[in-house]
Amino acid sequence: MRGELEAQTAHLELSNKPKFSGWLSEDRGAIKLQQADVLVLRSLREPSGAVILEAMAVALPVIATNWGGFADYLDSTCGILVERSSREGFVKGLTEAMLKLAQSPQLRESMGSAGYSRVRELFDWERKVDRILEIYQQTINACPKP
Repeated sequence: MRGELEAQTAHLELSNKPKFSGWLSEDRGAIKLQQADVLVLRSLREPSGAVILEAMAVALPVIATNWGGFADYLDSTCGILVERSSREGFVKGLTEAMLKLAQSPQLRESMGSAGYSRVRELFDWERKVDRILEIYQQTINACPKP
């Protein structure tokens, strides 16, 4: 898959724009994330995709596969979800999404801002704790009193 994406970026004369870093340590990954314009997570098997939340927390727009946790984290305001169709269709969808964001700094900025707001609103640990406490209180209130 990486080879195909690299070939496609070369074909589209974008070879100096996307950087295919491969595996990075946590520290190096955090630095790269802060330097990036977009996060592209093309995984077909990643179960949770916490890196999406990390990207949103630094105001990066995200391109990801439309499945699992990815689809729970992202909406059209902060990212682009690519369907897992055929191999060719998936590569084409990734390519189109990357081109769309590469050609629009304004869209990257608005998606990054929306992602930042979304991660703070829905996935911040303090908010999660508050929500769990709300659920507990609703459950207690719904129980019959002895």
